[in-house]
Amino acid sequence: MLLTIVGTRHHTAPEKLDDYLKEAPGHQMMLMAEPQNKYDPLAVKVLDCQDGMRLIGYISSQETRKAHFLMKLHHDTQIFLHVVGLLPGFNTSLMAYPVINGEELKLFKWSDIPKDFIPLDNFSKVVRSLDTMPTEKKEALYYCLTYMRDKCTCIIPQQTLTAILNSIEHDKYSLNAHACAPTLKVDGGVNQVALGNGFLTNNQ
Repeated sequence: MLLTIVGTRHHTAPEKLDDYLKEAPGHQMMLMAEPQNKYDPLAVKVLDCQDGMRLIGYISSQETRKAHFLMKLHHDTQIFLHVVGLLPGFNTSLMAYPVINGEELKLFKWSDIPKDFIPLDNFSKVVRSLDTMPTEKKEALYYCLTYMRDKCTCIIPQQTLTAILNSIEHDKYSLNAHACAPTLKVDGGVNQVALGNGFLTNNQ
């Protein structure tokens, strides 16, 4: 079960990262959730225990669900990481195996994760942010969530899907209403000020 470490310290020249990698496999890397992170409360940071608990990076966003599941499953055991090298094709991302009770965890099945493991609070945050989200992003989000529900058997709250769909329909209705707003032609002494956009027409 490889995890990818991205960000912070490794946005450096590849040769410097190569020097670090010569030592990294002998270091203990520790996982730590970061719920106080205002940018991403689901973030999981990686610390180097042999380097003064220095921040190495973060578990990639695509794999935070795995990391949270591991920490929940082994809440009474410290989880370390064994760095094994660079992520192919990337100069700033590391690959590492979780180490639990001194053994590397190399086999992992998504089917082992409870289908309702996605924190419900995530969905309420999505609904709260719909007003500021572009329509295209809402449509992509709706597609992704329905795909997860239908193909991956994840439990997605129906009220979340309904809220997203209603918001998309509202956006389209508002756009159509604006496009179909009547316009006035100006003749002689008539002052036109964009009907439908808060303007009036007055005779001079």
